[in-house]
Amino acid sequence: MVDNSKLFEKYTLNNKVEVPNLLAVAPLTLFGSNPDGSVSKEEREYLQSRATGIGLYILGAEAVSQEGIAFATQPRALSDKDIPSLEERAKIIKAQGALAINQIHHGGSLADSKYSGTSVVAVSAEIYNERLTKKDIKKGNEKKQLNNDEILRIINDFAKATELSIKAGFDGIEIHGANNYLI
Repeated sequence: MVDNSKLFEKYTLNNKVEVPNLLAVAPLTLFGSNPDGSVSKEEREYLQSRATGIGLYILGAEAVSQEGIAFATQPRALSDKDIPSLEERAKIIKAQGALAINQIHHGGSLADSKYSGTSVVAVSAEIYNERLTKKDIKKGNEKKQLNNDEILRIINDFAKATELSIKAGFDGIEIHGANNYLI
């Protein structure tokens, strides 16, 4: 038999942050933002209906770099212009009593130039490009290999997204590095 007696008790993390209870919402990719990544009416309604009674709510896949945008309507933490949307997401979650965690993400080789308007980048373009057909190459699906300066810029983009998230009121961040995304 499972002991649920502590499920609804407060929990203190090692850094002394108190989580209201042990219930958490794992990060979900929602596809609900506006095309520019800002909060849509549908996203707002979704978030307002999901964080009640939750201790920790982790938002999903907030882009850190323009070339890292992987899907239409992806939320963004690229610059100060994204702060109002970041603030709104954090406020909606926190108003329901949950801690708000922003998951930051770079699509890397899985980004889509159709949404980013830039070349798709990869750690090793050769690995990805050798699988492409001539038709893929004609469509512009070739990946561009990152150089050292670009890698350092993307590291700084993750730092900037973290700074923007904290400035907007998030309680923390999570770096999304699963599914072959760039970290």
